[in-house]
Amino acid sequence: MSAQTERQAFETWARAKWPGAPLHYIRDDLPENHPHYGEYVNQYLQHAWVGWQARAAAGQQEQQEQQP
Repeated sequence: MSAQTERQAFETWARAKWPGAPLHYIRDDLPENHPHYGEYVNQYLQHAWVGWQARAAAGQQEQQEQQP
């Protein structure tokens, strides 16, 4: 799944679990080389997003290892 598709899936999940989640407050107004560029302002939401990405990466690695 692409990074954009993962973010869309995460935000759909977050809206279902946390109606009114501050998803629109992404730090996209920072320069692209800033270490916090693209992060959510809400730290709990950001931590959930990092965990979501780790889960996705682990799943991709597992699929690659299972291919002959």
